[in-house]
Amino acid sequence: MKRIRPLAVSLPLATVFIAWVWFSTAGIDYSGSSPLLALRTAGWFILGFPFILGFSYLFAWFAASMYRRFGLPALAAIWLALLTCLFLSIAGSLPQARLAGIVGSELADRVQIYRLIASDTFNDGTVTLGECSGTPELLAEIAERQSLNEQEIIPAALFARLTDGKDDDRTQLAYGDSRCVFFLSPKTGRILFRQQSVEPSER
Repeated sequence: MKRIRPLAVSLPLATVFIAWVWFSTAGIDYSGSSPLLALRTAGWFILGFPFILGFSYLFAWFAASMYRRFGLPALAAIWLALLTCLFLSIAGSLPQARLAGIVGSELADRVQIYRLIASDTFNDGTVTLGECSGTPELLAEIAERQSLNEQEIIPAALFARLTDGKDDDRTQLAYGDSRCVFFLSPKTGRILFRQQSVEPSER
């Protein structure tokens, strides 16, 4: 059987490896459009691109070495593993999956997402802001499942990116903890939420 040239083995694998990292780190600015078109390149991806390029080269070199030693079965196994990782990263980057990671898949399936913004920061990890359909009963269920406490917030300040600063600037009641806040807007009847992936004490 004719062997595949090393470049034909390594270049596609390196390209898919970089795509996997991109989807794994991507932010999002979703407002009802196509979920994939709402994805945004993460700042850490740009800053770390030289390292990502280096790792993709090492991965491609490893795959080419396995192919030279073990043949097509090894190459097929590597492709299967990489494509599985790529598929999972794409699925996990979509709005519904991101919401499920915050409130759980059962509750996420019961609401409609109107807006979802996720972006990386230098100090707070990934910060996610969202707006979804909801009721007082659903908000109470979220608070109970996540053991959230009542707290006072100023919606116009906390959710400025969602409301363009047009929300109420008075102190209002919400549910939250050190990492997340859920608030039922009396104006829209929708649930607004904010979550950061890193505890303040971990900075």
